[in-house]
Amino acid sequence: MPLRTVSIIYNIPYVTLWRWCRTISRVLANTFEQVLETARIRIVDTTSTRIRTTDPRYYTSYKKQRVVKAQVICDEGGHIHSISNPYAGSVHDKVIWNNEWPSIGQVSLILADKAYVGPTGERSVLFRPIKKNEGQWKRNPVRAKAWNKQLSKRRVKIEHVFAHLKTWRIIHHYFPQSPDTYSTVLKAIAFIYNLKLKGNFETSQQ
Repeated sequence: MPLRTVSIIYNIPYVTLWRWCRTISRVLANTFEQVLETARIRIVDTTSTRIRTTDPRYYTSYKKQRVVKAQVICDEGGHIHSISNPYAGSVHDKVIWNNEWPSIGQVSLILADKAYVGPTGERSVLFRPIKKNEGQWKRNPVRAKAWNKQLSKRRVKIEHVFAHLKTWRIIHHYFPQSPDTYSTVLKAIAFIYNLKLKGNFETSQQ
């Protein structure tokens, strides 16, 4: 329900509601950072939301829109482990990875898409699909196709995660807050999402 509607129904000033929401987001975001768990295999990708701005830094030719984006890392069970700082839409995924690499921690294996070419840790920690113009593909295309297929099957989990996150209206259409707060909001939503996922898992085990 939109905040303005809540403001009218409960006769609470809109500004007050807005401040409450921002405070709750910060608390949940901090809690999300405190409950991270280890996982041997993780999946990385970026998600973005449109913003209303004329700043050219936020324009991405890939989506032909102005967006704010953040890098998300989840495991194969769908639990979200990491959300990066917010970045302008023009910043490449590989640059975000390199910037956030020191804060990712010790992970055995991270699966990425074709955008992650030549970043820190490639082929030692981070693995991506093999492109057709690469030597590995030319030497053994059958093996390369099999690798890409298996990688794609595992990476699809993060697309499912993004689909669940985008059910929240605040990041589904246009982000209504300052781009600087994008990661805080994402982390707050991720905390709720992880909590729900954990509850569903525990229920299924009973």
